[in-house]
Amino acid sequence: MSYAELVEFNFRMHLPTEVDRQGPDRGTQYRTAIFTTDASQVEIANTIKAEVQVAHYPNEKIATTVSLLPLLSYSGATRAHATEGASQAGRCAAQMSEADVGFVLM
Repeated sequence: MSYAELVEFNFRMHLPTEVDRQGPDRGTQYRTAIFTTDASQVEIANTIKAEVQVAHYPNEKIATTVSLLPLLSYSGATRAHATEGASQAGRCAAQMSEADVGFVLM
């Protein structure tokens, strides 16, 4: 999977117009963001974001921010969040089809 495909997948897996919220979860920790490790990733992410904005959200502003931020440490999801997908419709968002998410850019 290319980086562009990964970014596009990110936009299909959540509602990028929600500010500090993803579904029922609210707070700044649920902001929509893409953290990149180099300038080429910033360019790719901003290009995909612009394409998604025009094609799928022409009347709503995409709230996703794109930031150059080297990965210094990583923390996995809490146990509650790691297993939450199983209780919501019995499947993980990554298993959704094109029909479920509404669009595919590439």
